Amino acid sequence: MYYWHTSIAVFDIAGTLIEADEDFTDEQLQVLLAGTRLRATDHIYERLKAAYEPKHFIHLISSAKVAAVWDLPTGGDVPPTAEVRAAIERAWKQVITTYPSAYVKHRIAVTAAVLSIGSENKIYGIVPPRDLKWPQVAQNMGLATHASPTQRWLTNGAHWTVKWLPIYRPWMYVVLALVLLWFARRYRDVFVLLLSGLAIESTYTILAPSADYRYSHWLVICVVLATITLVARRIKREVREHETADENDLERG
Repeated sequence: MYYWHTSIAVFDIAGTLIEADEDFTDEQLQVLLAGTRLRATDHIYERLKAAYEPKHFIHLISSAKVAAVWDLPTGGDVPPTAEVRAAIERAWKQVITTYPSAYVKHRIAVTAAVLSIGSENKIYGIVPPRDLKWPQVAQNMGLATHASPTQRWLTNGAHWTVKWLPIYRPWMYVVLALVLLWFARRYRDVFVLLLSGLAIESTYTILAPSADYRYSHWLVICVVLATITLVARRIKREVREHETADENDLERG
C-alpha cells in the first residue's frame, strides 16, 4: 500500500510548510503539490493548518473533524498509482530541501509527541477501548467484538493507571535507559539491550507518523528487562559476597 507515501511523506510536507511560516498562495501550493491527489482546490494553506497536528497525520487524509487535504487510501488493497507516488516523492523532496530548518522543527515536534514530553502531548493507544470503532473490521477477521464484564472492569482499571500514574511516558524510559547504561557497562548483554531500545526509539525522529504508544513498546520492554536483570545480578553478587565472608569467618574461627 506504499504506506510511506500516504502517511509520513504527506505528514512531513504539511508539517514543514506550516513550520516554514510563510503565506503560501493557492497557486504556489497547486503547483508544488500537483498530482498528489489534493482534495482542496482553494484555501489550501488554511486547510493544511487546520488539519495538521504533530500527534498524528490522519486528519490530513481522513477526518470527521476537519476537511481532509489529500484523497489517499488509509487501508484496503488498492494503493495509489505510480504517478501519484512519484508526485508525492517529488513534492516531499522539494519541500524538505527548500525548508530544511522547518522540516527539523516539524520532526522535533513529532518526536516530542512520541516521547510524551509536555502536558499537551498525550500518548495514544496505551489501553485499547473495548467498544470498537469499526466492529465490522474485527468481524471480518474472525475476532470477537464484545467484552465480558470482567474484561471491562480490568480495562477500566488500566485506564485509571494511565490517568493517575506517570509510568506510560516514553521519555522516562529514555532517561532511565541512559542512566542504566553506566551501570550496565560491565554486562555486554544488558548494555546492548539498552542500546537496542534507544536505537529503535531514535528512528522515530524521522519515521513516526503519529504519537502511538505502540511505537515505544520495544524501548519500554528493553528498559524493564534491563532493570530486572541488573537488580537480580546485584542481589546475586551481594549474596555471594556474604557467603564468601561467612566462609572466611568460619575458616578463621
